[in-house]
Amino acid sequence: MMRKHTVYSLICVILAMAMTAVCLVGCFGQSEYTGETVGGTSTDSSDFAGSSLTVVENGQSDYSIYYASSLSSDDAFVSVIGAMSKMIKNGTGVLLQMSTDRYYSDVLADEPAILVGVTQWAESQQIAETLEKMNDYYIGIVGNKVVICGKSAEACTTAVQYFMNNIMSAQMKAGSTLTVSSAHTVHQRVKYGIGSVKILGTELCEYDMVIPKNADVNEHFFAYSLRYWLMNNYGVLLNISDDSGTAGEHEILIGNTSRSSSPPGKNEYSVKASDGKLELSANGFAAYDELYDYVTKTLIPSGGNKDYTVSERSDTVDATEGFERRTESTLASTGDIRTMFYNMYGWESYSESVRMRMQLEMLEAYSPDVIGFQEFSSNVRSGSLISKLTELG
Repeated sequence: MMRKHTVYSLICVILAMAMTAVCLVGCFGQSEYTGETVGGTSTDSSDFAGSSLTVVENGQSDYSIYYASSLSSDDAFVSVIGAMSKMIKNGTGVLLQMSTDRYYSDVLADEPAILVGVTQWAESQQIAETLEKMNDYYIGIVGNKVVICGKSAEACTTAVQYFMNNIMSAQMKAGSTLTVSSAHTVHQRVKYGIGSVKILGTELCEYDMVIPKNADVNEHFFAYSLRYWLMNNYGVLLNISDDSGTAGEHEILIGNTSRSSSPPGKNEYSVKASDGKLELSANGFAAYDELYDYVTKTLIPSGGNKDYTVSERSDTVDATEGFERRTESTLASTGDIRTMFYNMYGWESYSESVRMRMQLEMLEAYSPDVIGFQEFSSNVRSGSLISKLTELG
């Protein structure tokens, strides 16, 4: 009996949390890249590109491979960087030394190297500043370094695969020399359904998402669902923190935070923007569904790579007629007895403390005559759910 968006939100939370383990969080400044773009892949014409570097020649090399230590936990990346090292060894007979950038020092700063990811070397950080979206990556020469850099772990993995398939493979077949030239430069900038988003004149990627310290399940689900949607449709992964810290200059406030204005009424949602803050709040799980639809379909809908601006506003919105029709249709009791089966899953403290409010709201809304509880654990039985249900009648 759970509504479509509630189930979708749960899936999004799980996926979004998983993605945070492999994505680099944050947003770099605007790119100054001026290369010629062809179908989403760009050929760089900036000062980053050198002429040519010989990595391996006649079975000898002065190069080492260093990759960002933050990529060590990503299995896909570790696998592909190992494959690259093996491919060089099989093709040239030289096994390049490979390690993370954890032991970076000034002594290594000027040594020839292949840098992968956003390492501590200035050359890769310089390139990282030109990458804007999650799937963007760069392959090219900076000084005496070959730089392979992606905005996220997935982008780094894709960049290494491209380097192997399109730059290394032909040379490995030809002989024992591996050379990287300016002709090999690639600046991949992926287009998304949304071109740009500015909130009160500031780019969206400059904002942090803020939820209440004791956020309920609706606030959690909405925040992570919206974050995941923005990542897929705009290529930006926003940071999420709670309101116990110091307020930032640009924030998206989700729900009833300590920095939010008055909350909306029952089955209402509000969208307010002023003083560097965008407030997105709703009252009830059904209203949060409506708010999610409004943000993703009206405020900043995806499609056509369009640009959007959120100006100063202070709106509290009643449930739409469509929502009311769906609710009335869904809640209409057409039989003699209404039965619901519900999976409680309360073995962990999170489940009881965070999910109970949504459970109560749902059961109050549907008003079943008979409830079948599955996985009704001792944690739930010892909690306040039963007494709260009794209060609801």
